[in-house]
Amino acid sequence: MIVPPIIWVIFLFCLGASIGSFLNVVIYRLPREMSLVRPGSHCTSCDRPIAWFDNIPILSWFILRGRCRHCKARFSFRYALVELVTAGLFVGFYGAYFHEQVRGEMPPFMQGGAWIYAGHMVLICVLLASSLIDREHWIIPLSLSYTAVAVGLVGSAIWPYLLNGSQVLWRIVPFAGAKSAAWALGGVIGLLFSYLLVKTGIITRSFYEWEQAMLEREEKIKKSGREEVGPDDPVF
Repeated sequence: MIVPPIIWVIFLFCLGASIGSFLNVVIYRLPREMSLVRPGSHCTSCDRPIAWFDNIPILSWFILRGRCRHCKARFSFRYALVELVTAGLFVGFYGAYFHEQVRGEMPPFMQGGAWIYAGHMVLICVLLASSLIDREHWIIPLSLSYTAVAVGLVGSAIWPYLLNGSQVLWRIVPFAGAKSAAWALGGVIGLLFSYLLVKTGIITRSFYEWEQAMLEREEKIKKSGREEVGPDDPVF
């Protein structure tokens, strides 16, 4: 049975909007070190749970006019926008890959192309969540970076076989040329070096943590009632 393209477009739009709703949870809770599972969706002003019919991606924001049903607190338009953008990306990449053929080597959707598409969409979602968290908090949670690395490693191992039409679906060593391997090795070395610098306290994980450390240092100086001479201060 051949599924008409319009059915896939509608399905992927709804799927993208739903994933966008989850990304809103990630964007709000992850930098605050809150659980992504519990508690369920709720109003941060009155703490009342949000019913399923008030949590329909994109539509609910417009139906409720961007307000909580109970306390009438405003919800940022960002929630609906993230859902709409994610849905648009899901549909847009589907059309670009399987109808406009922007990647000529892409196999048909139901013959391996769906796996490549899914991997790319995971990476796009990680990039979207990371960008919005970085914009608000000046941090990128390492858990998002780890997710992208894991998808990249698995994808680089199996996608060459999907692109070439091979029936082999797994390979321990990712398929890559010498140049790609050199780039990957340089990235790994840089990541390990940065990890050591963070662990030894030479650098912080983000500008936000550095600013917080500077504020705490200033508070300590004020409380002590004297000026400390730091390593960057001139000594007379």
